Parts: sequence; structure tokens; C-alpha cells
Amino acid sequence: MVSWKISLIQCTVLAFYFAACRLFDHQWVPAPFILLTIVLIFTFTLPDGIFDIIFGNRFLTHLGNISFELYILHQMNINLLSNRLLKLTGDHRLLVFIMLLVISWLMAEFFAWQPAHQSHLPSVGLADVHHGRRDGSESLDLPQGMESPAVCRRHPHGL
Repeated sequence: MVSWKISLIQCTVLAFYFAACRLFDHQWVPAPFILLTIVLIFTFTLPDGIFDIIFGNRFLTHLGNISFELYILHQMNINLLSNRLLKLTGDHRLLVFIMLLVISWLMAEFFAWQPAHQSHLPSVGLADVHHGRRDGSESLDLPQGMESPAVCRRHPHGL
């Protein structure tokens, strides 16, 4: 359920941010903008506000999940394909932009596909070594021949 108080706080902070951007457009004052940006980000993360509904939908959440791949691949595609596509389409810039965006989106979906990220190697992190396993058990079940990172004999200090 959306809390109107949190939504009012979020919209007020956003309005102050836009007003500060307009007011100080010609003069850069870093400290107030940094502080206001931190407050803006904090208020956007409050649960049950209007921005929780806007940014919490499935499409934008998925876009956030593939945003890094999309960012990297879109820039690469612009650099590699833009001139060729401009010649191919007869200098139609909007069409080239849409084509590059679709190509980048399809490539980002491919690289963000979950089975490509899963590894068949055992995962041993610091949480496993110092605080027991993530599932609550205390022992480490490592494959044969693999030493625990906490008792590595190759390191001079035993780390």
C-alpha cells in the first residue's frame, strides 16, 4: 500500500532538486548538489512510496538488471556500427538509433542471461570461512584436493 506521507516527502525532495538545478544553473556549487543528491537517492529508496511503485515494476527492474551490459554494449555498437548503418539507411539518424538500441538490447539480454553466469565451480567466500556457511552449517564441504582459503599452506602467513 502506498504511503501518502512518504510519497509527499519524495515528491517534495524531487521538486527541491529540480528547483536547485534551475536556480543554480549558471553557478556550480558542489556541496549543496551533492548533499541534495544524497537526500534524493535516500528518499527514492524509502519503501511504500510512489517511486517504489514507479521504479519497482517488472520492466524497469529488468532494465536495471541488464543496465551494465546495455551500457557497455550500446557504446561499443555505436562506435562499431553507426557509420555503416548511416550509409545503409541513407543517413536516417533516428532509424540508426533505434536499430542500435535494439541490437544492443538483444546483446545485453544474451550476456545477462542467468545460465551464462552460473558456474559449476564451488563458491567459497569470506562468509563461508569466517562465519560458517551461508546455509547455517559450520563445516566447509570442499572438493577433494581443494584447501580451505583460511588454511592455505602456500601463503607464508597461512592466509
